[in-house]
Amino acid sequence: MIQGSYSNTKAAHPATASREVPMSNHQFKLGDVVEFASLFASKAATSSYEVIRLLPSEGQEPAYRIKNKAEQYERAVKEHEISRVRA
Repeated sequence: MIQGSYSNTKAAHPATASREVPMSNHQFKLGDVVEFASLFASKAATSSYEVIRLLPSEGQEPAYRIKNKAEQYERAVKEHEISRVRA
């Protein structure tokens, strides 16, 4: 994390830091480059993002933490909000 910058991430609690998220439910994996689609997204949000963390599913839908190099913060998104970057 960049010191002195805003981040919407919280430090992992020691009791939950070692929990593994089952990857079989997630369509994307760490390091995948994805596009983020949101009605409220800024122009920066139309560019590519990297999947930096797999989050536990909220209900039945997998969730992810993604990061755009042009933004100082990370985003938590549900799987339906992202898609693979087309080559």
